[in-house]
Amino acid sequence: MNPHCILAASLTIASAALFAGCSMIPEPRPAEPAQPASASASVPVSVSTVTETVASQSEAPTSEAQAPSQEVGMRTSPSGVPGAPLAYPGAGGPVPADARPVAMVQYIGYLGREVGMFVTPSGNIGCELSPGGADPMLNCGVDSYHQHPVLGYDENGWPKWFVDVREGNSFAKDDVPLYMEGQYGTGTVIAPEVVQYGEVVYNGPLVCAVAETGVTCWDADTGRGAWLAREGATFF
Repeated sequence: MNPHCILAASLTIASAALFAGCSMIPEPRPAEPAQPASASASVPVSVSTVTETVASQSEAPTSEAQAPSQEVGMRTSPSGVPGAPLAYPGAGGPVPADARPVAMVQYIGYLGREVGMFVTPSGNIGCELSPGGADPMLNCGVDSYHQHPVLGYDENGWPKWFVDVREGNSFAKDDVPLYMEGQYGTGTVIAPEVVQYGEVVYNGPLVCAVAETGVTCWDADTGRGAWLAREGATFF
């Protein structure tokens, strides 16, 4: 069984659902020529009308936007994030005044740090925020990138679906993220908070703003961050 099936298996309680989940994860593919600009994590992806929600409308909450996505030319947006007109307007700045602390924070022994965890209402995007002193951790996974690998593939042909927001890169994480362990009850990790659309949460200087169109996360100390949506990721 390939690593992505192993990942899917650990996320599912019922064995029937386990095999169904594996069938949705793409098989490894041989190395390809460089991806088009719109699929590269290093090139900003700009969007007009986008949605962060999962592909199937029947699986997403009825409150989520279902408008079709449409790409537009790269531009500088009012949010201050070039190529990401729908990113949070205060992205890259200080912790917003209306932000609140992440509700679900757990000390993870093998990491030696406390980690705040949340998922979006659709469950498509989940993030882990841990200030961690000199080594902060701000990582997010986008489940739909498994089926639609808009960030391309790694050297082994696996879709890049996990994003290191502070470092500005993405990779094909082959083990289960903390927020997923809690989300599916496969370990001792607590369930992540479901952050509603329109809310902004933080853990120390690490901030994430959740919207129906996507999630904007950044480090208020460095100003570095990322805009995440189904269509791709834009780093700033």
